[in-house]
Amino acid sequence: MAPGRDSKGGGLGAFDSLTGRLYHNRTMSRNLDELQSALGYRFENVNLLRRALRHASAAQGTPSNERLEFLGDAVVGLIVAAHLFRDMPDAPEGQMTVIKSVAVSRKSLAQVGYKLGLHEQLVTDNGLQHQAFPSSLAANAYEAVVGSIFLDGGLEPARRFVLDTLSERIKQARESRSAAGWKSILQECVQARGQPPPLYEIVNTEGPDHDRKFQAVVIIAGQTCGSGWGSAKKDAEQTAARAALEEHFPDWRD
Repeated sequence: MAPGRDSKGGGLGAFDSLTGRLYHNRTMSRNLDELQSALGYRFENVNLLRRALRHASAAQGTPSNERLEFLGDAVVGLIVAAHLFRDMPDAPEGQMTVIKSVAVSRKSLAQVGYKLGLHEQLVTDNGLQHQAFPSSLAANAYEAVVGSIFLDGGLEPARRFVLDTLSERIKQARESRSAAGWKSILQECVQARGQPPPLYEIVNTEGPDHDRKFQAVVIIAGQTCGSGWGSAKKDAEQTAARAALEEHFPDWRD
């Protein structure tokens, strides 16, 4: 990983004092300098990293990491989408979308957040300190860190960080999903619930013969669960399968 810029940022002890003694990280195992080394990036404005590690429960009038998380989510999506676009020049949109969705799923980002130790550095209130640490907070912290790197150094350092930390997840997603379309994934999810295989039906067509559009619906256990359009019947079925996944199987990425 390429290094960022040097910083005079202090340790987590100074950070904790901003929010009071009732608000602290879980282990105090690393100071900000050590964490920046682990991240492979040195902040010019280390306060951005401090903010990325401040959960809303510990904000106490100071900015939490929620806005950085919002920004980081978009930056991660852009970087991974651009990487797949360049690296898979012959892949159709649907295939790249599946791979991207798996690679940047909440489960994937949480695993990376844990690996980086962000869950140990996240500042929360005492109530959350004594609970089992929700994996979603590790994923949120990862996105917030990406957002902070983007604001501090721009897109290129954020791109290096995201691809360095997610490269293995992207590779795994490509290997496991590269040959799978939305219909294949939907069938896996349906079978996992013990339901019969999905059925597809073309219910509408529009346009002249040279530019015909088809509408398909997917039927699961006798109920219509998704609808989609395409320039070919198979494309319409794939779009319908994707709609069914997003609406009825929100945990399919896990």
